[in-house]
Parts: sequence; structure tokens; C-alpha cells
Amino acid sequence: MYTLRLILLLVCLHLPLTGVSQVTPKQQPAVLLKYGAKASPLLDQTEFNLDELDQDWIDTITILKGKHVRSLYGKKAKHGVVIVTFKAFDLLPGSIQTRLTEEVH
Repeated sequence: MYTLRLILLLVCLHLPLTGVSQVTPKQQPAVLLKYGAKASPLLDQTEFNLDELDQDWIDTITILKGKHVRSLYGKKAKHGVVIVTFKAFDLLPGSIQTRLTEEVH
């Protein structure tokens, strides 16, 4: 799990490997969990930790950056958004299933 989180962080922030130690929690992207037509509210790193995810649950990971992302998702998205789309709902633990409450249009 640590490797997945590190890769996402590097891609989102465009930091060289030597710059990882300079990243603060305030610079981390927000997370959106998604399955089918359901999604979580936009979560920051205090509300959801990417270490909770098992790579076998993940279908795709989409990383959004730029000014347009903040206009679409609000203040929580100022450092980007990581959208994690899951393969199957029934594989997910209840703690993640309960977060998938919003209908995506």
C-alpha cells in the first residue's frame, strides 16, 4: 500500500524522489472513491487514508490537476483529486461501502 500512495503523491505533485520528504499533509490531493453510479463525497487525507485500499479492489485510478479541478470540486481539490474506481462493490469492506452514497451523473 505504501508504494501505491507514494506513486500517487509523486504524480500529483510532480516532485522528484528527493523532494518527497518536503511534502506536507496540506499538499496532498483529495480522494474521490467511485463504483458504478455511486461515489463518496470528496475526502481529504484526514478523512480517508489511501493506505486503507487493497490494490486488488482497484479498477482504475484517475488523477486530475489544474485550476479547472478546483472550480469543479471546490477548495478540497486545490492540490488535485485522485479518483479511485473499484472493480466490485462486494469486495469492499463495509467502511468503504458506506462512503459510496452519492449518485454520479
